Amino acid sequence: MKFKTLLTLLLLALLGTMNAQAAQDDEDAALRLKIHNAVMGVYDKYLEKDPNDYNTLFQRASQLYNMGYLADAKADIDRAIELTPAKDKDLRCDELVLRALINDDAGDLQAELEDLKQAIELNPQSMPTVGLLARLSYKLGDLDAAKKNYEILLRKNARNYQAMYGLALVEAKRGNNADAIAQVDRAVELYPATTEVYLNRADILEKTGNYENAVNNYLLAMTTSDDNGQAIQELFNMSDYHYDDVMKALRNAADKAPGTGLFQRIRSSIAIKHAHYGQALKDLESLIDNNLMSHAAVQADAARCALEVCEYDKAAQHAAKAIEQDSADPDYYITLSRALQGKGDLKGAAEALAGAEKIGEPGMHLLLAQARLLIAQKKDAEAVKIVNKAIELDGGNAEALMLRGWLNKYRLNQAAAANIDFETVLLGKTTMRGLRGFALHELGRDDEARKWATDIINDNPLPGGEAYFMAAALMSDMDDNAQGMRYMESALANGYGSRYEALVNEAPYVNLKLLRRHPDYETLVSRYTSNFEIK
Repeated sequence: MKFKTLLTLLLLALLGTMNAQAAQDDEDAALRLKIHNAVMGVYDKYLEKDPNDYNTLFQRASQLYNMGYLADAKADIDRAIELTPAKDKDLRCDELVLRALINDDAGDLQAELEDLKQAIELNPQSMPTVGLLARLSYKLGDLDAAKKNYEILLRKNARNYQAMYGLALVEAKRGNNADAIAQVDRAVELYPATTEVYLNRADILEKTGNYENAVNNYLLAMTTSDDNGQAIQELFNMSDYHYDDVMKALRNAADKAPGTGLFQRIRSSIAIKHAHYGQALKDLESLIDNNLMSHAAVQADAARCALEVCEYDKAAQHAAKAIEQDSADPDYYITLSRALQGKGDLKGAAEALAGAEKIGEPGMHLLLAQARLLIAQKKDAEAVKIVNKAIELDGGNAEALMLRGWLNKYRLNQAAAANIDFETVLLGKTTMRGLRGFALHELGRDDEARKWATDIINDNPLPGGEAYFMAAALMSDMDDNAQGMRYMESALANGYGSRYEALVNEAPYVNLKLLRRHPDYETLVSRYTSNFEIK
Protein backbone atom coordinates (compact mmCIF):
# COMPACT_ATOMS: atom_id res chain seq x y z
CA MET A 1 0.00 0.00 0.00
CA LYS A 2 1.34 3.44 -0.88
CA PHE A 3 2.32 5.72 2.02
CA LYS A 4 -0.12 8.41 0.87
CA THR A 5 -3.01 5.95 0.85
CA LEU A 6 -2.04 4.56 4.25
CA LEU A 7 -2.03 7.99 5.87
CA THR A 8 -5.29 8.95 4.21
CA LEU A 9 -6.96 5.80 5.50
CA LEU A 10 -5.47 6.45 8.92
CA LEU A 11 -6.96 9.92 9.07
CA LEU A 12 -10.35 8.73 7.88
CA ALA A 13 -10.31 6.00 10.49
CA LEU A 14 -9.40 8.43 13.26
CA LEU A 15 -11.95 11.06 12.27
CA GLY A 16 -14.52 8.34 11.69
CA THR A 17 -13.87 7.07 15.21
CA MET A 18 -14.54 10.52 16.60
CA ASN A 19 -17.68 11.12 14.52
CA ALA A 20 -19.20 7.72 15.31
CA GLN A 21 -18.21 7.64 18.96
CA ALA A 22 -21.41 9.09 20.39
CA ALA A 23 -23.69 6.54 18.72
CA GLN A 24 -21.35 3.69 19.60
CA ASP A 25 -21.13 4.89 23.20
CA ASP A 26 -24.93 4.78 23.48
CA GLU A 27 -25.02 1.19 22.25
CA ASP A 28 -22.15 0.16 24.51
CA ALA A 29 -23.75 1.83 27.52
CA ALA A 30 -27.02 -0.03 26.95
CA LEU A 31 -25.19 -3.36 26.70
CA ARG A 32 -23.11 -2.64 29.80
CA LEU A 33 -26.23 -1.77 31.77
CA LYS A 34 -27.91 -4.99 30.69
CA ILE A 35 -24.89 -7.05 31.77
CA HIS A 36 -24.60 -5.06 35.00
CA ASN A 37 -28.21 -5.75 35.96
CA ALA A 38 -27.78 -9.46 35.29
CA VAL A 39 -24.58 -9.65 37.36
CA MET A 40 -26.12 -7.64 40.21
CA GLY A 41 -28.99 -10.09 40.32
CA VAL A 42 -26.55 -12.94 40.92
CA TYR A 43 -24.71 -11.03 43.68
CA ASP A 44 -28.01 -10.12 45.35
CA LYS A 45 -29.05 -13.78 45.52
CA TYR A 46 -25.78 -14.77 47.20
CA LEU A 47 -26.07 -11.95 49.71
CA GLU A 48 -29.66 -12.83 50.51
CA LYS A 49 -28.37 -16.21 51.69
CA ASP A 50 -25.41 -14.72 53.59
CA PRO A 51 -25.34 -10.94 54.13
CA ASN A 52 -21.87 -11.27 55.65
CA ASP A 53 -20.27 -12.88 52.59
CA TYR A 54 -17.36 -10.43 52.32
CA ASN A 55 -16.04 -11.97 49.08
CA THR A 56 -19.34 -11.30 47.33
CA LEU A 57 -19.55 -7.82 48.85
CA PHE A 58 -16.09 -7.08 47.45
CA GLN A 59 -17.06 -8.38 44.00
CA ARG A 60 -20.33 -6.43 44.01
CA ALA A 61 -18.46 -3.29 45.07
CA SER A 62 -16.08 -3.78 42.13
CA GLN A 63 -19.01 -4.11 39.72
CA LEU A 64 -20.73 -1.03 41.15
CA TYR A 65 -17.50 0.98 40.93
CA ASN A 66 -16.96 -0.02 37.30
CA MET A 67 -20.48 1.18 36.47
CA GLY A 68 -19.98 4.49 38.29
CA TYR A 69 -22.25 3.88 41.28
CA LEU A 70 -19.73 5.26 43.77
CA ALA A 71 -21.94 5.61 46.85
CA ASP A 72 -23.26 2.05 46.59
CA ALA A 73 -19.76 0.73 45.87
CA LYS A 74 -18.41 2.58 48.92
CA ALA A 75 -21.10 1.10 51.17
CA ASP A 76 -20.30 -2.44 49.98
CA ILE A 77 -16.53 -2.12 50.27
CA ASP A 78 -16.76 -0.56 53.74
CA ARG A 79 -18.82 -3.54 54.86
CA ALA A 80 -16.47 -6.01 53.15
CA ILE A 81 -13.39 -4.52 54.86
CA GLU A 82 -15.17 -4.65 58.21
CA LEU A 83 -15.99 -8.36 57.76
CA THR A 84 -12.80 -9.67 56.10
CA PRO A 85 -10.54 -11.53 58.58
CA ALA A 86 -7.24 -9.81 59.37
CA LYS A 87 -5.32 -12.94 58.34
CA ASP A 88 -6.60 -12.67 54.75
CA LYS A 89 -4.02 -10.00 53.89
CA ASP A 90 -4.19 -10.32 50.10
CA LEU A 91 -7.94 -9.80 49.98
CA ARG A 92 -7.81 -6.94 52.47
CA CYS A 93 -5.12 -5.30 50.35
CA ASP A 94 -7.30 -5.59 47.24
CA GLU A 95 -10.28 -4.21 49.16
CA LEU A 96 -8.32 -1.21 50.39
CA VAL A 97 -7.06 -0.50 46.88
CA LEU A 98 -10.63 -0.58 45.56
CA ARG A 99 -11.78 1.80 48.28
CA ALA A 100 -8.84 4.06 47.45
CA LEU A 101 -9.97 4.17 43.81
CA ILE A 102 -13.51 4.98 44.91
CA ASN A 103 -12.22 7.75 47.18
CA ASP A 104 -10.11 9.08 44.31
CA ASP A 105 -13.16 9.35 42.05
CA ALA A 106 -15.10 10.98 44.88
CA GLY A 107 -12.28 13.50 45.45
CA ASP A 108 -11.47 12.36 48.99
CA LEU A 109 -7.71 12.25 48.51
CA GLN A 110 -6.76 12.04 52.18
CA ALA A 111 -8.94 8.97 52.68
CA GLU A 112 -7.40 7.52 49.53
CA LEU A 113 -3.92 8.12 50.92
CA GLU A 114 -4.72 6.30 54.16
CA ASP A 115 -6.16 3.33 52.28
CA LEU A 116 -3.11 3.02 50.01
CA LYS A 117 -0.70 3.23 52.95
CA GLN A 118 -2.56 0.43 54.73
CA ALA A 119 -2.65 -1.64 51.55
CA ILE A 120 1.13 -1.35 51.10
CA GLU A 121 1.69 -2.33 54.73
CA LEU A 122 -0.28 -5.53 54.02
CA ASN A 123 1.53 -6.21 50.73
CA PRO A 124 4.73 -4.18 50.19
CA GLN A 125 5.41 -6.12 46.96
CA SER A 126 2.24 -4.94 45.22
CA MET A 127 3.68 -2.72 42.50
CA PRO A 128 0.25 -1.58 41.22
CA THR A 129 -0.44 -0.23 44.71
CA VAL A 130 2.95 1.51 44.80
CA GLY A 131 2.10 3.04 41.43
CA LEU A 132 -1.21 4.36 42.74
CA LEU A 133 0.55 5.84 45.77
CA ALA A 134 3.14 7.50 43.53
CA ARG A 135 0.40 9.02 41.37
CA LEU A 136 -1.54 10.23 44.41
CA SER A 137 1.58 11.72 46.02
CA TYR A 138 2.20 13.73 42.86
CA LYS A 139 -1.41 14.87 42.83
CA LEU A 140 -1.11 15.99 46.46
CA GLY A 141 2.10 17.88 45.70
CA ASP A 142 4.34 15.56 47.74
CA LEU A 143 7.03 15.34 45.08
CA ASP A 144 9.56 13.59 47.33
CA ALA A 145 7.13 10.74 48.05
CA ALA A 146 6.12 10.55 44.39
CA LYS A 147 9.75 10.31 43.26
CA LYS A 148 10.54 7.68 45.91
CA ASN A 149 7.68 5.45 44.81
CA TYR A 150 8.36 5.84 41.10
CA GLU A 151 11.96 4.84 41.78
CA ILE A 152 10.71 1.74 43.63
CA LEU A 153 8.78 0.80 40.50
CA LEU A 154 11.86 1.25 38.34
CA ARG A 155 14.02 -0.83 40.66
CA LYS A 156 11.46 -3.61 40.30
CA ASN A 157 11.24 -3.16 36.52
CA ALA A 158 13.84 -0.95 34.85
CA ARG A 159 11.71 -0.83 31.65
CA ASN A 160 8.54 0.51 33.30
CA TYR A 161 7.74 3.42 30.99
CA GLN A 162 4.90 4.67 33.16
CA ALA A 163 7.32 5.04 36.07
CA MET A 164 9.65 6.97 33.76
CA TYR A 165 6.73 9.22 32.85
CA GLY A 166 5.95 9.70 36.54
CA LEU A 167 9.53 10.74 37.26
CA ALA A 168 9.36 13.08 34.28
CA LEU A 169 6.26 14.72 35.76
CA VAL A 170 8.07 15.21 39.06
CA GLU A 171 11.15 16.73 37.40
CA ALA A 172 9.04 18.98 35.18
CA LYS A 173 7.14 20.19 38.26
CA ARG A 174 10.46 21.03 39.88
CA GLY A 175 11.62 22.91 36.79
CA ASN A 176 14.22 20.32 35.83
CA ASN A 177 13.08 20.24 32.21
CA ALA A 178 16.13 18.50 30.76
CA ASP A 179 15.85 15.65 33.29
CA ALA A 180 12.12 15.35 32.63
CA ILE A 181 12.59 15.10 28.87
CA ALA A 182 15.44 12.61 29.33
CA GLN A 183 13.07 10.24 31.14
CA VAL A 184 10.43 10.21 28.38
CA ASP A 185 13.11 10.05 25.68
CA ARG A 186 14.40 6.87 27.31
CA ALA A 187 10.89 5.37 27.27
CA VAL A 188 10.57 6.07 23.53
CA GLU A 189 13.92 4.45 22.87
CA LEU A 190 12.77 1.31 24.69
CA TYR A 191 9.27 1.16 23.16
CA PRO A 192 9.36 2.91 19.76
CA ALA A 193 6.16 1.19 18.55
CA THR A 194 4.00 1.96 21.61
CA THR A 195 1.44 4.77 21.45
CA GLU A 196 1.52 5.68 25.11
CA VAL A 197 5.22 6.58 25.26
CA TYR A 198 4.67 9.20 22.55
CA LEU A 199 1.59 10.53 24.34
CA ASN A 200 3.58 10.74 27.56
CA ARG A 201 6.47 12.51 25.88
CA ALA A 202 4.08 14.92 24.17
CA ASP A 203 2.55 15.77 27.55
CA ILE A 204 5.96 16.46 29.11
CA LEU A 205 7.03 18.54 26.11
CA GLU A 206 3.80 20.52 26.39
CA LYS A 207 4.32 21.06 30.12
CA THR A 208 7.86 22.31 29.47
CA GLY A 209 6.80 24.70 26.70
CA ASN A 210 8.08 22.66 23.74
CA TYR A 211 4.78 22.91 21.89
CA GLU A 212 5.89 22.15 18.34
CA ASN A 213 7.75 19.03 19.47
CA ALA A 214 4.71 18.04 21.51
CA VAL A 215 2.58 18.17 18.35
CA ASN A 216 5.15 16.08 16.49
CA ASN A 217 4.91 13.40 19.18
CA TYR A 218 1.13 13.32 18.92
CA LEU A 219 1.55 12.81 15.18
CA LEU A 220 4.02 10.00 15.81
CA ALA A 221 1.56 8.39 18.22
CA MET A 222 -1.08 8.40 15.47
CA THR A 223 1.12 6.15 13.33
CA THR A 224 1.51 3.42 15.96
CA SER A 225 -0.58 0.31 15.60
CA ASP A 226 -2.29 0.48 18.99
CA ASP A 227 -3.52 4.07 18.79
CA ASN A 228 -7.32 4.15 19.02
CA GLY A 229 -7.80 7.83 18.28
CA GLN A 230 -6.42 9.13 21.58
CA ALA A 231 -3.52 10.92 19.91
CA ILE A 232 -5.69 13.00 17.63
CA GLN A 233 -8.05 13.76 20.50
CA GLU A 234 -5.13 14.98 22.60
CA LEU A 235 -3.99 17.11 19.67
CA PHE A 236 -7.43 18.70 19.48
CA ASN A 237 -7.37 19.28 23.25
CA MET A 238 -3.95 20.94 22.99
CA SER A 239 -5.27 23.27 20.32
CA ASP A 240 -7.67 24.75 22.88
CA TYR A 241 -4.75 26.32 24.71
CA HIS A 242 -1.90 26.49 22.17
CA TYR A 243 -3.78 26.94 18.92
CA ASP A 244 -1.12 28.89 17.00
CA ASP A 245 1.64 26.47 17.98
CA VAL A 246 -0.43 23.46 16.94
CA MET A 247 -1.35 24.98 13.60
CA LYS A 248 2.24 26.03 12.89
CA ALA A 249 3.54 22.54 13.65
CA LEU A 250 0.89 20.98 11.42
CA ARG A 251 1.79 23.38 8.62
CA ASN A 252 5.45 22.37 8.93
CA ALA A 253 4.45 18.71 8.90
CA ALA A 254 2.31 19.29 5.80
CA ASP A 255 5.21 21.02 4.04
CA LYS A 256 7.43 18.01 4.73
CA ALA A 257 4.83 15.56 3.38
CA PRO A 258 3.07 17.52 0.62
CA GLY A 259 1.58 14.50 -1.09
CA THR A 260 -0.38 13.06 1.82
CA GLY A 261 -3.04 15.62 2.80
CA LEU A 262 -3.16 14.15 6.28
CA PHE A 263 -1.89 17.18 8.16
CA GLN A 264 -3.96 19.68 6.18
CA ARG A 265 -7.08 17.66 6.99
CA ILE A 266 -6.26 17.72 10.68
CA ARG A 267 -5.54 21.46 10.47
CA SER A 268 -8.90 22.10 8.82
CA SER A 269 -10.76 20.10 11.46
CA ILE A 270 -9.06 21.97 14.30
CA ALA A 271 -9.72 25.32 12.59
CA ILE A 272 -13.42 24.46 12.25
CA LYS A 273 -13.58 23.52 15.92
CA HIS A 274 -12.36 27.02 16.79
CA ALA A 275 -14.57 28.87 14.28
CA HIS A 276 -11.62 29.83 12.06
CA TYR A 277 -13.57 29.06 8.90
CA GLY A 278 -11.50 30.97 6.36
CA GLN A 279 -8.37 29.20 7.53
CA ALA A 280 -10.12 25.83 7.35
CA LEU A 281 -11.50 26.52 3.88
CA LYS A 282 -8.01 27.29 2.58
CA ASP A 283 -6.77 23.84 3.63
CA LEU A 284 -9.90 22.06 2.43
CA GLU A 285 -9.78 23.65 -1.01
CA SER A 286 -6.09 22.79 -1.26
CA LEU A 287 -6.93 19.15 -0.53
CA ILE A 288 -9.67 19.15 -3.16
CA ASP A 289 -7.80 21.09 -5.84
CA ASN A 290 -4.69 18.91 -5.51
CA ASN A 291 -6.71 15.67 -5.57
CA LEU A 292 -5.42 14.69 -2.14
CA MET A 293 -8.83 14.34 -0.50
CA SER A 294 -12.08 15.21 -2.18
CA HIS A 295 -14.57 12.74 -0.72
CA ALA A 296 -18.02 13.79 0.49
CA ALA A 297 -17.05 14.68 4.06
CA VAL A 298 -14.29 17.02 2.86
CA GLN A 299 -16.64 18.65 0.34
CA ALA A 300 -19.29 19.06 3.06
CA ASP A 301 -16.83 20.71 5.44
CA ALA A 302 -15.71 23.03 2.65
CA ALA A 303 -19.36 23.91 1.99
CA ARG A 304 -19.96 24.70 5.64
CA CYS A 305 -16.86 26.89 5.88
CA ALA A 306 -17.79 28.71 2.66
CA LEU A 307 -21.21 29.42 4.16
CA GLU A 308 -19.66 30.91 7.29
CA VAL A 309 -17.57 33.34 5.23
CA CYS A 310 -20.56 34.09 2.97
CA GLU A 311 -19.11 32.51 -0.18
CA TYR A 312 -22.51 31.13 -1.17
CA ASP A 313 -21.60 30.02 -4.70
CA LYS A 314 -18.67 28.02 -3.38
CA ALA A 315 -20.82 26.59 -0.62
CA ALA A 316 -23.47 25.44 -3.10
CA GLN A 317 -20.85 23.87 -5.38
CA HIS A 318 -19.17 21.95 -2.56
CA ALA A 319 -22.50 20.82 -1.11
CA ALA A 320 -23.69 19.62 -4.53
CA LYS A 321 -20.45 17.67 -4.94
CA ALA A 322 -20.91 16.08 -1.53
CA ILE A 323 -24.43 14.98 -2.49
CA GLU A 324 -23.15 13.62 -5.79
CA GLN A 325 -20.66 11.45 -3.88
CA ASP A 326 -22.99 10.48 -1.03
CA SER A 327 -26.67 11.10 -1.61
CA ALA A 328 -27.75 9.42 1.63
CA ASP A 329 -26.63 12.08 4.12
CA PRO A 330 -29.42 14.63 4.81
CA ASP A 331 -26.97 17.14 6.29
CA TYR A 332 -25.45 17.70 2.86
CA TYR A 333 -28.86 18.74 1.48
CA ILE A 334 -29.36 21.04 4.47
CA THR A 335 -26.04 22.75 3.74
CA LEU A 336 -27.01 23.12 0.08
CA SER A 337 -30.33 24.61 1.16
CA ARG A 338 -28.59 27.17 3.37
CA ALA A 339 -26.24 28.12 0.54
CA LEU A 340 -29.13 28.64 -1.88
CA GLN A 341 -31.04 30.62 0.73
CA GLY A 342 -27.95 32.81 1.17
CA LYS A 343 -28.09 33.50 -2.57
CA GLY A 344 -31.75 34.46 -2.22
CA ASP A 345 -33.06 31.33 -3.94
CA LEU A 346 -35.76 30.27 -1.47
CA LYS A 347 -37.39 27.93 -4.00
CA GLY A 348 -34.13 26.11 -4.59
CA ALA A 349 -33.55 25.99 -0.82
CA ALA A 350 -36.93 24.32 -0.33
CA GLU A 351 -36.20 21.82 -3.09
CA ALA A 352 -32.90 20.89 -1.43
CA LEU A 353 -34.69 20.17 1.84
CA ALA A 354 -37.27 18.12 -0.04
CA GLY A 355 -34.37 16.04 -1.34
CA ALA A 356 -33.23 15.40 2.23
CA GLU A 357 -36.74 14.37 3.23
CA LYS A 358 -36.75 11.62 0.60
CA ILE A 359 -33.87 9.85 2.37
CA GLY A 360 -35.95 8.77 5.35
CA GLU A 361 -37.81 9.95 8.42
CA PRO A 362 -36.74 13.57 9.08
CA GLY A 363 -34.31 14.04 11.96
CA MET A 364 -33.85 17.06 14.21
CA HIS A 365 -31.44 18.91 11.89
CA LEU A 366 -33.79 18.63 8.92
CA LEU A 367 -36.90 19.62 10.85
CA LEU A 368 -35.23 22.72 12.27
CA ALA A 369 -33.89 23.65 8.83
CA GLN A 370 -37.40 23.30 7.38
CA ALA A 371 -38.86 25.44 10.16
CA ARG A 372 -36.25 28.17 9.68
CA LEU A 373 -36.86 28.29 5.94
CA LEU A 374 -40.63 28.59 6.54
CA ILE A 375 -39.97 31.48 8.96
CA ALA A 376 -37.88 33.17 6.27
CA GLN A 377 -40.87 32.74 3.93
CA LYS A 378 -43.15 34.20 6.67
CA LYS A 379 -45.09 30.94 6.92
CA ASP A 380 -45.20 30.99 10.71
CA ALA A 381 -48.12 28.64 11.31
CA GLU A 382 -46.51 25.98 9.11
CA ALA A 383 -43.20 26.54 10.88
CA VAL A 384 -44.81 25.86 14.27
CA LYS A 385 -46.15 22.53 13.01
CA ILE A 386 -42.66 21.49 11.93
CA VAL A 387 -41.11 22.58 15.23
CA ASN A 388 -43.81 20.60 17.04
CA LYS A 389 -42.59 17.50 15.20
CA ALA A 390 -39.03 18.29 16.25
CA ILE A 391 -40.05 18.58 19.90
CA GLU A 392 -41.98 15.31 19.66
CA LEU A 393 -38.69 13.80 18.51
CA ASP A 394 -36.70 15.32 21.39
CA GLY A 395 -38.64 17.24 24.01
CA GLY A 396 -35.48 18.63 25.57
CA ASN A 397 -33.86 20.10 22.47
CA ALA A 398 -33.05 23.69 23.44
CA GLU A 399 -32.90 25.02 19.88
CA ALA A 400 -36.34 23.63 19.03
CA LEU A 401 -37.88 24.88 22.27
CA MET A 402 -36.44 28.37 21.85
CA LEU A 403 -37.59 28.47 18.24
CA ARG A 404 -41.16 27.50 19.14
CA GLY A 405 -41.10 29.94 22.05
CA TRP A 406 -40.01 32.72 19.70
CA LEU A 407 -42.73 31.89 17.19
CA ASN A 408 -45.42 31.79 19.87
CA LYS A 409 -44.27 34.99 21.56
CA TYR A 410 -43.36 37.21 18.63
CA ARG A 411 -45.40 35.92 15.71
CA LEU A 412 -48.49 34.11 17.06
CA ASN A 413 -49.27 36.13 20.21
CA GLN A 414 -49.17 33.05 22.45
CA ALA A 415 -47.10 34.36 25.39
CA ALA A 416 -48.21 31.73 27.91
CA ALA A 417 -47.28 28.87 25.58
CA ALA A 418 -43.96 30.55 24.85
CA ASN A 419 -43.12 30.80 28.55
CA ILE A 420 -43.70 27.07 28.98
CA ASP A 421 -41.08 26.41 26.31
CA PHE A 422 -38.65 28.86 27.89
CA GLU A 423 -39.15 27.24 31.30
CA THR A 424 -38.53 23.83 29.75
CA VAL A 425 -35.18 25.03 28.38
CA LEU A 426 -34.13 25.78 31.95
CA LEU A 427 -34.51 22.09 32.79
CA GLY A 428 -31.76 21.21 30.30
CA LYS A 429 -28.05 21.82 30.02
CA THR A 430 -26.40 24.94 31.42
CA THR A 431 -23.68 24.82 28.76
CA MET A 432 -23.34 27.13 25.77
CA ARG A 433 -25.48 24.87 23.55
CA GLY A 434 -28.22 24.77 26.17
CA LEU A 435 -29.21 28.40 25.38
CA ARG A 436 -30.17 28.88 29.01
CA GLY A 437 -29.28 32.57 29.08
CA PHE A 438 -31.67 33.34 26.22
CA ALA A 439 -34.52 31.54 27.98
CA LEU A 440 -33.77 33.37 31.24
CA HIS A 441 -33.93 36.71 29.44
CA GLU A 442 -37.28 35.86 27.87
CA LEU A 443 -38.57 35.05 31.36
CA GLY A 444 -37.37 38.40 32.70
CA ARG A 445 -34.49 36.97 34.72
CA ASP A 446 -31.74 39.12 33.25
CA ASP A 447 -29.34 38.96 36.20
CA GLU A 448 -29.24 35.18 35.87
CA ALA A 449 -28.89 35.50 32.11
CA ARG A 450 -25.83 37.72 32.53
CA LYS A 451 -24.29 35.20 34.91
CA TRP A 452 -24.84 32.45 32.33
CA ALA A 453 -22.94 34.54 29.77
CA THR A 454 -20.04 34.89 32.19
CA ASP A 455 -20.13 31.17 32.97
CA ILE A 456 -19.98 29.99 29.35
CA ILE A 457 -17.00 32.28 28.70
CA ASN A 458 -15.18 30.87 31.72
CA ASP A 459 -16.02 27.27 30.76
CA ASN A 460 -14.93 27.37 27.11
CA PRO A 461 -11.51 27.71 25.48
CA LEU A 462 -10.77 31.15 24.08
CA PRO A 463 -9.42 30.36 20.57
CA GLY A 464 -12.22 30.99 18.11
CA GLY A 465 -14.15 33.17 20.53
CA GLU A 466 -17.45 31.33 20.07
CA ALA A 467 -18.45 31.71 23.72
CA TYR A 468 -17.86 35.47 23.47
CA PHE A 469 -19.99 35.55 20.33
CA MET A 470 -22.83 33.74 22.14
CA ALA A 471 -22.57 36.19 25.02
CA ALA A 472 -22.63 39.09 22.54
CA ALA A 473 -25.75 37.66 20.92
CA LEU A 474 -27.43 37.44 24.32
CA MET A 475 -26.54 41.07 25.07
CA SER A 476 -27.90 42.00 21.64
CA ASP A 477 -31.15 40.27 22.56
CA MET A 478 -31.19 42.15 25.86
CA ASP A 479 -30.48 45.46 24.04
CA ASP A 480 -27.31 45.99 26.10
CA ASN A 481 -25.14 47.37 23.32
CA ALA A 482 -22.23 48.43 25.52
CA GLN A 483 -21.62 44.97 26.96
CA GLY A 484 -22.49 43.35 23.63
CA MET A 485 -19.78 45.37 21.89
CA ARG A 486 -17.23 44.37 24.52
CA TYR A 487 -18.07 40.69 24.13
CA MET A 488 -18.02 40.88 20.34
CA GLU A 489 -14.65 42.59 20.33
CA SER A 490 -13.29 39.75 22.48
CA ALA A 491 -14.78 37.21 20.08
CA LEU A 492 -13.14 38.83 17.08
CA ALA A 493 -9.85 39.35 18.91
CA ASN A 494 -9.78 35.61 19.56
CA GLY A 495 -10.21 34.90 15.86
CA TYR A 496 -13.96 34.29 15.62
CA GLY A 497 -14.38 33.79 11.89
CA SER A 498 -18.05 33.61 10.94
CA ARG A 499 -18.80 36.54 8.66
CA TYR A 500 -22.33 35.19 8.35
CA GLU A 501 -23.00 35.54 12.07
CA ALA A 502 -21.10 38.81 12.40
CA LEU A 503 -22.76 40.64 9.51
CA VAL A 504 -25.68 38.72 8.02
CA ASN A 505 -27.71 36.35 10.18
CA GLU A 506 -31.01 37.64 11.53
CA ALA A 507 -32.76 34.29 11.96
CA PRO A 508 -34.00 33.38 15.43
CA TYR A 509 -32.75 32.56 17.92
CA VAL A 510 -29.08 33.52 18.30
CA ASN A 511 -28.13 36.61 16.27
CA LEU A 512 -26.57 40.07 16.45
CA LYS A 513 -29.40 41.90 14.71
CA LEU A 514 -29.86 44.63 17.32
CA LEU A 515 -26.16 45.00 18.10
CA ARG A 516 -25.43 45.77 14.44
CA ARG A 517 -27.38 49.02 14.86
CA HIS A 518 -24.68 50.35 17.20
CA PRO A 519 -22.88 53.22 15.42
CA ASP A 520 -19.46 51.69 16.12
CA TYR A 521 -20.29 48.11 15.18
CA GLU A 522 -19.27 48.34 11.54
CA THR A 523 -15.99 49.96 12.52
CA LEU A 524 -15.32 47.21 15.06
CA VAL A 525 -15.85 44.42 12.53
CA SER A 526 -13.79 46.22 9.89
CA ARG A 527 -10.75 45.96 12.17
CA TYR A 528 -10.97 42.18 11.99
CA THR A 529 -11.88 41.50 8.36
CA SER A 530 -8.86 39.18 8.11
CA ASN A 531 -10.80 36.75 10.34
CA PHE A 532 -13.11 36.06 7.41
CA GLU A 533 -10.51 35.76 4.67
CA ILE A 534 -9.62 32.46 3.01
CA LYS A 535 -5.97 32.26 4.03
